[in-house]
Amino acid sequence: MVFAYTLVEWLVRIGEVLIAANLLAWFSGAVVQRLRPFSAGLLLISTWYWAVTLTVWCAVVVYSAWSLFLTMLGLFLGIVGIIPVAFFCLLFSRRWLDLGELLFQISLVALGFFIASRTIQREVDR
Repeated sequence: MVFAYTLVEWLVRIGEVLIAANLLAWFSGAVVQRLRPFSAGLLLISTWYWAVTLTVWCAVVVYSAWSLFLTMLGLFLGIVGIIPVAFFCLLFSRRWLDLGELLFQISLVALGFFIASRTIQREVDR
C-alpha cells in the first residue's frame, strides 16, 4: 500500500508541473495566436494525464477505505467505473473533504477536455 501512496504522490507532483506548463502556454497563446494549437495540444495531453491520475487516486482510495472487491468491481466496470465507486465509498464513509476533492478533480478533467476540444476544433475549421 505504501507503493500506491508513493505512486499517487509522484503523479500529483508531475501534474503540478503540467499545470505550470499549461498556464504558461495559455498566457502565451492568449497573446500570440499562432501558439494556440500548441497550448490546446498540451492541455489535451495534460488532461489525459490528469484523468489517469484521477483513476489511480480513486482506486487507491477505494482499496484503502473499503476493499479489494469494490476496487476490482470498479475497474471491471471500465476504467472510469472506479470513479463512481469512489464517489459512493466516500459518500457513505462521510469523508467530505475527499469527496469535494474528487468532484473538483472530475470537473477539472471535464473542463480541460472541453476547452482543448473546442480550441482544436476552432483551429481545424480555419
